[in-house]
Amino acid sequence: MRVDPIGSSSPVAKPAPTPTHSADSSYTVRRGDNLSAIAAEHGVSLSALIAANPQIRNPSLIFAGDRITIPSGASHNYTVQRGDTLGTIAARYGTTVDALAAANPGIHNVNLIYPGQTVKVPAAGGIAAAPGATTTTGAGSTAPGGSVAGIRPDAASVRAAEYAKDHAIGATGYCYKYVKQALLATGATKHYLPGVAAKDAGPALRAEGFVNVLGRPGSNIRSAYDAPPGAVLVYGPAPGATDKNVKWGHIEIRTKDGFVSDYFSANARTGAASNGLEGRGRVLIGVYIKPAAGSINTTGPTSVTGTAPVTGNSLRLSQQDIIDLKKTLQTEWVQSAGDGQAKGIIDTILNRRASGHWGNSIASVVNARNQFSDINGPVSRRDGRNSVDDLPNSVISRRVDRLVDNYLAQRASGTPSSIGSHLNYANPHYSDAVNLKWIMALDGPVLGSGNAIHRHGTTPDLERYRPGAFHVVLP
Repeated sequence: MRVDPIGSSSPVAKPAPTPTHSADSSYTVRRGDNLSAIAAEHGVSLSALIAANPQIRNPSLIFAGDRITIPSGASHNYTVQRGDTLGTIAARYGTTVDALAAANPGIHNVNLIYPGQTVKVPAAGGIAAAPGATTTTGAGSTAPGGSVAGIRPDAASVRAAEYAKDHAIGATGYCYKYVKQALLATGATKHYLPGVAAKDAGPALRAEGFVNVLGRPGSNIRSAYDAPPGAVLVYGPAPGATDKNVKWGHIEIRTKDGFVSDYFSANARTGAASNGLEGRGRVLIGVYIKPAAGSINTTGPTSVTGTAPVTGNSLRLSQQDIIDLKKTLQTEWVQSAGDGQAKGIIDTILNRRASGHWGNSIASVVNARNQFSDINGPVSRRDGRNSVDDLPNSVISRRVDRLVDNYLAQRASGTPSSIGSHLNYANPHYSDAVNLKWIMALDGPVLGSGNAIHRHGTTPDLERYRPGAFHVVLP
């Protein structure tokens, strides 16, 4: 761990097709595809694929972005690519996240898949629309609902949508600027959001209390049109995009009758609702809602705020806390040093969260400046990162994923912390002379071996923050 003296060292699916006698599904052509490969991938004959797509005049010539029909009865295995989510996969194949989850019982967390992982994509025929689906009101649009996944936008966010609409002047290329102004003017945010690229707005919104409901269990968002008024929609570049969206993306606020940023439109930036999450070179990567008081659904499997409240002697983790813990461990753990070192890192982070000194979530703990080098320290800032949110879920390896899940289950069943209540750890072999003195004074366990060790303990200035015994409660 490389630290200073006080330290220890995202989309759901488009509408499912209404069951008919044909029960066909659709597929969006990607760069490098051809009909023969697509037919083989979906387990159908080339002749059946050609027959199902009479609009293709030349079977030897198809284009990235084209949507083609897959004949009924086809199912296949899909290899996850970097940046994929179950939501984007479901949207590509005309199915739902629920259907993918049901076909893949080995996926225990629908928000966490890995490059190289195999996902079974079921045939789309007979898949009913998800409960709570919106009602089509016209070509290419749907009526927005009042809440998503048990979360209702607060009044300030709804006012921001109307404020932005009243102040829209036309396309200027400064969509993020106008959204920032609207959110600040109505009190939906306390600060003018930082950053310049709209596609990177997620961490700033989350810091202001917004929750990304895209991909959450229970979410019914299959396109931008399913978002309720007041929701902030964040777009990134679609796979294969080469235009300005790759650098900037797009952001807009859902109104009761359309979408607004620096300009207003009845249509989302991805086009018609039938496009699902992806269209016009963009893909919807976030639907951020500022929850209204009392609108949080506490019966679901995850905490919408991402906080880990300490009640009495219990530390309750949210699903987001666990993901952030896994991402941090991925950057901190020298895996050749053994599982004991990993457990020491996990316990240190849990102790810091339970102390309350570093905030009310795992993210607030690991985002503390210069505490975790690859999260918000010299290493991460060199690479342009300063938050755990800047690391994609795809960095989490299978080994880290399983170790964290297994160890947290042990902690939840009563296994005590491997390092007691200590709050610091560091590697003396990778320290300058200034830090070496306090590192060598740490009097807790030494975990790892050789040059890959972590000395654990608590510096004198942090002794008063050491937590008492606590019980880990999982979501």
